[in-house]
Amino acid sequence: MSGSDGQSSRVLNDDVLFLIFRHIDITDLFSIQRVSQQFYEWTQKALAAKTVLNIGLDSKELFSFNITKALIRDRCLLNYNPYLVLDSMLHIFISVKTLYLSRLTIDYETMEVIVNRLPQLKILYLSWISINRPQDKTVTEWTQLLSKVTQIEIHYFSELLVMNCIRDLPSLQSLEVNHMRPLTPQLMADCIPSGIRTLKTNAQYVDTNVLNIMAIRCVQLEALSLCDFNVTLEQFSIICNQFKRIKRLDIKLDGISTQELAQNISKLKDLKHLKLEFSYYNKFCFDTNVMMSYMKPITSLRSLSLDSIKCSAKRLTQLPQMLPNVTKISIGDLNCHIDCSRLNDYFFANECLHKVMQWLSRVPKLRHLTLDRFAPFLRLKTFNLFVDLIPTVMDTMSTTTADTNPLSNKINKILNKPMDRETLEALTCVSSVVKDNNLHSRRNLRTDIERQSLTINEEFVK
Repeated sequence: MSGSDGQSSRVLNDDVLFLIFRHIDITDLFSIQRVSQQFYEWTQKALAAKTVLNIGLDSKELFSFNITKALIRDRCLLNYNPYLVLDSMLHIFISVKTLYLSRLTIDYETMEVIVNRLPQLKILYLSWISINRPQDKTVTEWTQLLSKVTQIEIHYFSELLVMNCIRDLPSLQSLEVNHMRPLTPQLMADCIPSGIRTLKTNAQYVDTNVLNIMAIRCVQLEALSLCDFNVTLEQFSIICNQFKRIKRLDIKLDGISTQELAQNISKLKDLKHLKLEFSYYNKFCFDTNVMMSYMKPITSLRSLSLDSIKCSAKRLTQLPQMLPNVTKISIGDLNCHIDCSRLNDYFFANECLHKVMQWLSRVPKLRHLTLDRFAPFLRLKTFNLFVDLIPTVMDTMSTTTADTNPLSNKINKILNKPMDRETLEALTCVSSVVKDNNLHSRRNLRTDIERQSLTINEEFVK
């Protein structure tokens, strides 16, 4: 670029550096900040742009958002005085909307610091959390403190204080409760807020009275997941008859007939995502011919997941008509040989499986198919039934990858423009940082940045 375009080159340089730094791990950003003043401004901007923060949760998926190792060398210090530690670190993260807290002992003052320092906080994840001096503040005060939170996930938790204040949280729309002790049916009935839209729990039992109370109180419920106990026919009928707005349903069923399933599911007019798991020892007979005699095509449904079912090709002849708009199907444990007369014949048994797959391939809008457990038994000619899905699936995967890691997409769009020397030098200086994408495992960071040869990464500049 010419000198008259100095402002444009500066904008280009800013765009490139910001896109690079905003996708570097939090730990790495602090490492860069310590060894190079040149990139201090960009690390600060990148930290301020983070929307997810993880404190204490040991998760590979959330490692890039984990601030624990970046700022706290002594883990005991965080538990000893979390108020001071969090107060000094959180002021940088002004854009955080999702916070993961795990294996900590906190009090009201600590949570107050978190809420005040993270003004955009909407989603709160609590795991293995203990509350110090819970008697110091009332439930009303805790409710006011968390009034802006829209989604809460609770895992391995034993503090009833949080559950007691959940019911009156005015903004809460999504609640997930797992491995809480004690999680009794009465506690669930007492604590579920009326404005809830999404509810997920692994409670080992939810009785009929609780479902009736939920149906009366939670009139806006759109997503329900009860995945750790077998829902009875009576309970399933309550769900389908009284939760009229359900769009996503994830449950385990046992002792239900094909006719009963069809008659109840047909009442959920807005259902988009259905996940059903049946008893492994008493597999459900998935017979579309029987189902279609008791229901109309499920035009609202977009995804279907089935586990522990039995069927055959002649029982799936109306599958395409029953699922006209389904784009995603997932099948777990499957017995497709119930009508095979020569089950001991390996070739004949595989032919039965192939015929079942033929009917699956005829679902008109199918784009994603997940097969578990029995996939190794599929032959090449069966895979060829779904050859038309491959381009669509690959396109979707590419789009997802690009959204998650835009270094191969968004940055390249910028780099297609002409670049001046300043921009090229900025890229070469930071190339050693981004090309490995694992600074936390590199000990000689200063050497990497200052001494490595200035070679532009092919991923950024061709």
